[in-house]
Amino acid sequence: MKYISIKADEFEVSLERIASALSVDMETDFLRCKCLLLVGSQAEQLDTDSSDLDLMLVVDGHESSWGENEKFRSCLLNGMRTEVLILDDAGLKKLTTIHQSPSYSRFALRDLEFLHRLLNGRVLHGKEWHDIFLGARREIYQERMSEFYLKFAENFYEDTVGLSVQEDSWTQIIQSRELARLSFDALLAANGDTYPKKKWRGRRLMRCFSERRAVVDNFYAIEFDIPRPTKENCKIWCGALLSLAAQNQLEIYFGVRRDLLLTEIIALPGRIEGYIFRHLGKFYLHSGFSVFEIPEAVALCLLLLSAKFRPEDLPEKIEGVCFERNISPAGIGDAVNFVTALVARGIYFR
Repeated sequence: MKYISIKADEFEVSLERIASALSVDMETDFLRCKCLLLVGSQAEQLDTDSSDLDLMLVVDGHESSWGENEKFRSCLLNGMRTEVLILDDAGLKKLTTIHQSPSYSRFALRDLEFLHRLLNGRVLHGKEWHDIFLGARREIYQERMSEFYLKFAENFYEDTVGLSVQEDSWTQIIQSRELARLSFDALLAANGDTYPKKKWRGRRLMRCFSERRAVVDNFYAIEFDIPRPTKENCKIWCGALLSLAAQNQLEIYFGVRRDLLLTEIIALPGRIEGYIFRHLGKFYLHSGFSVFEIPEAVALCLLLLSAKFRPEDLPEKIEGVCFERNISPAGIGDAVNFVTALVARGIYFR
């Protein structure tokens, strides 16, 4: 009989005990078990006293005693509410197909959460299978989830443009906050935390960036320091949140760390009227109602400006980053002249 420690120093249960509690057929489901994972808040070490247990069961084949449309079952294990997701060959193939996609932008967040659980769950049974399946998939998933959040944030930028025309300052402020929140989700994913649960965002940031208080302070600033929705406040706030997102993007895309506080960002001059993002390996600038493909070095320049680097410091900074990241600076020319061109087009404001 295989005993499994569900929670350290608390209790152990067997596969047979779980099957019995769920009222499912042991031979049909659990004897075909390739892997059993502890997932959810318990596995992420974000649980509270009221948290339940979440398990993921990976099985061979398609036949299941769970019913054609029933993938979840709940039960009590030692008095704790427990929910189990069964993942058969079809379910595993679906998640593998999602993982292999070059972009996650067309997938539901719920499916991406299941993929996260499969890749990051705590293995209770079947470690050899999970190690072989995992390979380099976790690192690839982290990178693509980071890009997923930043691409998704483009929708909120587009909303703010339309709301600006309508002079709906309050909704514009709220949508700008959603854009900034997604940049923090992307920053978490790039640093290895891809758990897609918004309610734990603050705790996860505090855990991941405990040595970088500016990251945590900036997140709580956008959560609790929302300005009154006047037209002037809206202009300042929305511009500052685009700059804050750019600060996070610089770190994700180019490894440039910049820990300005939101108050410092607001106080510094300069503003990019647009949102820069990467999709399928290419960079784009969404400015107003238009989207342009831009070279990688130009994207770097725009993000540096948006993150409040001084224009006179750009040539040296761009040269250093391009050298470190093996980026061709061809086509960007002199950074100062490039800034002048942006000013002329109404994209960069000093």
